[in-house]
Amino acid sequence: MAKTQNRPSGKATLPTAADGGAKPSAAPRKTSAAGRASKSTASQNTPGEGSLYFVGIGASAGGLEALRPFVAGLPVKANMTYIVAQHMSPDHRSLMVELLSRETKLKIEEATNNLAPQADTIYVVPPNSDVTVNGGKIRISKPTNTIGPKPSVDRFFISLADDQEDQVIGIILSGTGSDGARGIKAIKAAGGITIAQEPKSAKYDSMPQAAIRAGGADVVLPPHDIAAQLGAIVRRPRPPIAEETEDTPPSTIRGIIRQIATYTGMDFSNYKDATISRQILRRMAAIQIPSLDAYGEYISSHRRELSELAGNFLICVTSFFRDPDAFEAARRCLRELLKLKRPGDDIRIWVPGCATGEEVYSLAIILSEELGEECDKYRIQLFATDINAEAIATARAGIYPESALSGIDSRLITRYFSAQNGMYQIDKSLRAMTLFARQDLVQDPPFVRLDMISCRNLLIYFKTELQERVLKIFHYALCDSGALFLGKSESVGRLGELFTERDRKNKIYGRRQIATPLLGGFSRMKGVADFPERRLPAKPGRQTSPNFALGQDRLFEVYAPPSVLVGASGEIIEIYGDCGRFLTIRQGKADFNVFTLIISQFRSELRAFAHRVSRTRESAFTQPQEIPGTPAGTLYRMAVHFVGQTDEENDTLLLVCFEPQAGTAVGAKVSGPAGHEATERISALEQEIVLNRENLQTVIEELETANEELQSLNEEAQAANEELQASNEELETANEELQASNEELVTVNDELGVRSTELAETNNDLTNILNSLQMALIVVDANMFVTRYNQVALEFFDIPADKPQNLAAITTHFDEAHILGHISRVLTSGRTDELDIVRNDGRRYVMRLTPYVDTTQRDTHGVVIIITDVTDKKLAEDKLELSSKVFENASEGTIITDANNVIISVNRAFSEITGYTPDEIVGHSPNMLKSGVHSPEFYANMWRTLQERGCWEGEIQNRRKNGETYHEWLSINSLRDDKGQIAHYIAVFSDITRRKQVELTLRKANADLERYAYVASHDLQTPLRNIINYTQLLERKLRTQLDGDAREYMDFIIDGSKQMRSLITDLLEYSRVGRKAENLHPVYVGDVVSKVLQIFEPDLAKTGGVVVVGEMPSVMGENSLIASLFQNLIGNAIKYCSPNRTLKVSLSARRHSENLWRFAIADNGIGIEPQYFDKVFDMFQRLDPNSTAEGTGIGLTMCRSIVERLGGTISVESTPGEGSVFTFTLPGVPLT
Repeated sequence: MAKTQNRPSGKATLPTAADGGAKPSAAPRKTSAAGRASKSTASQNTPGEGSLYFVGIGASAGGLEALRPFVAGLPVKANMTYIVAQHMSPDHRSLMVELLSRETKLKIEEATNNLAPQADTIYVVPPNSDVTVNGGKIRISKPTNTIGPKPSVDRFFISLADDQEDQVIGIILSGTGSDGARGIKAIKAAGGITIAQEPKSAKYDSMPQAAIRAGGADVVLPPHDIAAQLGAIVRRPRPPIAEETEDTPPSTIRGIIRQIATYTGMDFSNYKDATISRQILRRMAAIQIPSLDAYGEYISSHRRELSELAGNFLICVTSFFRDPDAFEAARRCLRELLKLKRPGDDIRIWVPGCATGEEVYSLAIILSEELGEECDKYRIQLFATDINAEAIATARAGIYPESALSGIDSRLITRYFSAQNGMYQIDKSLRAMTLFARQDLVQDPPFVRLDMISCRNLLIYFKTELQERVLKIFHYALCDSGALFLGKSESVGRLGELFTERDRKNKIYGRRQIATPLLGGFSRMKGVADFPERRLPAKPGRQTSPNFALGQDRLFEVYAPPSVLVGASGEIIEIYGDCGRFLTIRQGKADFNVFTLIISQFRSELRAFAHRVSRTRESAFTQPQEIPGTPAGTLYRMAVHFVGQTDEENDTLLLVCFEPQAGTAVGAKVSGPAGHEATERISALEQEIVLNRENLQTVIEELETANEELQSLNEEAQAANEELQASNEELETANEELQASNEELVTVNDELGVRSTELAETNNDLTNILNSLQMALIVVDANMFVTRYNQVALEFFDIPADKPQNLAAITTHFDEAHILGHISRVLTSGRTDELDIVRNDGRRYVMRLTPYVDTTQRDTHGVVIIITDVTDKKLAEDKLELSSKVFENASEGTIITDANNVIISVNRAFSEITGYTPDEIVGHSPNMLKSGVHSPEFYANMWRTLQERGCWEGEIQNRRKNGETYHEWLSINSLRDDKGQIAHYIAVFSDITRRKQVELTLRKANADLERYAYVASHDLQTPLRNIINYTQLLERKLRTQLDGDAREYMDFIIDGSKQMRSLITDLLEYSRVGRKAENLHPVYVGDVVSKVLQIFEPDLAKTGGVVVVGEMPSVMGENSLIASLFQNLIGNAIKYCSPNRTLKVSLSARRHSENLWRFAIADNGIGIEPQYFDKVFDMFQRLDPNSTAEGTGIGLTMCRSIVERLGGTISVESTPGEGSVFTFTLPGVPLT
């Protein structure tokens, strides 16, 4: 059974306008959970703040067009979830998710069963499915009815209202038909907000129009504005409203209620304040008014809003067999009542507040089931009343959607309903039992002599005073054995003395046989109301006070005879007093004409009197008669009085009174002194009267027979009309079915149209993407015909542009001997394949063949060929392979670690030097190799230098796997990533243990040689010195005796001896220089150069030469070595100066690297020939072999030895005749 929402926040009719017209003291529409009525309406929270809001969207044809701007404008982070129920073809795969996803940042997915909706997500109901919400989860099910729209928006909205109460917003968009109109009313009744698309903006306006006509739409807007409205609803806080516990509502609300009463004639002042406030809040949220006072001002200037608000109170919500357990109890109660009935008896049931009729038809079904074939033996009347004329019209029609029948047993549906165009109509047998009328429960007179009153979930919205008044009315209307059927949250309260409990759990009460307390306040006296609805027009300017009405009612009860106000044609307008003894209801079609209902004693006179009084306007009276069922001896006469004429229809109103009379009835024996003659005369007159009456009765019966014949003809005409109507309905049903199919086709066409545009855009994008690729791409089908390719592919294939061509017939620019076989294998196996190809120009490529798979059928329909240029990659791979081989085969050991100094790779030389295999060392730290010789400070300085400079180089001792300590020359460099962070360390080392041993031997040999050179130098210097001295002495004594040749020979001996002495000195110095520097210390070069220049001052003064010294740094070395270096180089510049120009020597220094300084000594001397650049540093080589300058040819050799000893290099650049530049490097002082 489809549930509808029954909450106090729902749109219920109000205390003074309940079930009989737009009068004060209305009764509310049916709602159920009374406990919910206690909800406070004073919440000031934003709707989106807290509980999740459910937004239900119903659409049909043209829905996609409306949904796109709607979802594009939806707010984000709004604590709303959206469920779209769009009518679709059952066999069509919807593209709605894909199409809408392009319009919004919100997540969109297809709804699945038992899914808990999330905020900021749009769920699309799949085709051929019905959707409901239960327990906060989406429930997807197969449609139970093959006819009608799918999914059913009505069923969806009703379930939303029932499950989420006032946390629902219902939206109706474009579509044909009326699906959703019933559901949106349920949402409105539940306290939710309802919105319809503006019909002018809808491609098909039937669904929005139906929702608007049903009074269910709070707001009517175009789709994009609806989205903005949702954002405004979420952002706007709810204004404070008085709490339900207050004795009276705020003055603003009381003023609003008074305005509604004045404007509509309906007084809601006796309705519970909480529900009134809730409905006002709904309207304020719908039209975005921030405060109650502002709404009061708005409603004062917008009279239409008064009608809208009053309409909210009149929303109808009900369902068949609501609360099945309670209706089963009602069945048992009726079963007991029926035991007291006999064939021909009346069975009278009243359902006040019947809404759209589901409850009264439920009771009719129960009666029909209980009585079975004996139904026709009883006069069954079910009176159903409500103040809402639209609801009564729906109930009279008895047509309901399939969703309203959900939960009813299929057997009952088959028996009591007939399907018509996706709707279901009540069986005529049930319709014949029920009489519907618009009635005000409190102001209009009730029905009387009732066996049951079913008033469920109605009293919970009344204030206590009004509840008690209504219960008194019910007590008065029930017969002694009658039952009162209330809602599960209702009771008789303080009026327990009027009723007894028959079923406490299901709230069924019996009438106590005591007098009903005084009732007053009816605008009309007790009796049948509005069959048909006719009233005397109210005269403007006259209002009856309540006290006057009470007095009037009491006056009628005490003094007025039973009377009936009728029209000239006999229709009953008002009944005053208990007329049950004079009016009877016959079996068959309901007829409320007084000429039919009046008892036979007065029937003939009444027709005649009515005609005469209408004509003459004079009262007419019958003779007193004994009336069956009245006390013996009591006589009544019928009087017919002219009342007047109605203003609207100019109809004559007659008052038929049944007046009690004293005396003897006509025809009784007369005793007394009257004579025999008088007696006979009276008897004759009586006989004449009887005869006339019989004749008149015969005429009346003939007239009635003729009238029945006319009625029969009329019924035949009606039957023919019904047949025509049935045919018309069948045509309408067929038309609606075609329209429903057309809606689905239009929706599919919308989606396909959008899809076609998107496919064209996608194809254009794909073409541009393919042509932007740097690789060739070709697609061939299963027959190897080319179906798609890009521009790069033309560099490999001569593909014709005019028509598809088989790949086998296309000329290629590479060796294609095996390509067709590879394609065939891919088509057969469905597996990817690769092959290397070489283009005619020698470039190398990789051809990758991938199966082209149909994702729907999972079959291979072709092959995608991608050709990638790998020439550079292959070259890089070759280089990488070469590097790998170099790395692996290098004689130096190599270690690669990560940033955490964990070894990740070593080469073969490493294993050969250390004895560790890669498996033993990878993953460990190089600390495994430490020998323990070096102090922690040594390693700390090493890592400090490595972190600061990115490299470290030096000698270190490590330990092999076998424990043996060895010497190695180690160079460590750090590698950084793109972010400048150290990613790896690379250490390259050489085993210098043997070299160290050789160096030790050499040092010993050099020491021995140096000692020998010193001794030899000493031993040679002494005789050589004697030779020079004696030769010079001899030369001085014999100079005058020697001829020129002898003196020349003597000079040769002296010069040769001096040269030999210089050579011996230089050799001794060179032997000392050859030792490796051991005690290096910072030396300021500027001081050294200054001392050297002092030595050359005489020579510079003699030649006029100039030495220019730039800024000099400090270097690591020994003073003697640095001085010898500069002395030799500067001395050579002076020695080999040009005779054609003044000598100029310049000294400069600049930092060559972080650890080295680069020095340059430039002169403008005679220069050096290029062929001597390398030879000048060899021993005994002179700068100018032809020069007469003194020299041994050891100076530059000594310079090179000094520089290399200190860890630097030396070179020369020179231009003959212009000068030379000697460049050398020396280690700088480490930075601190």
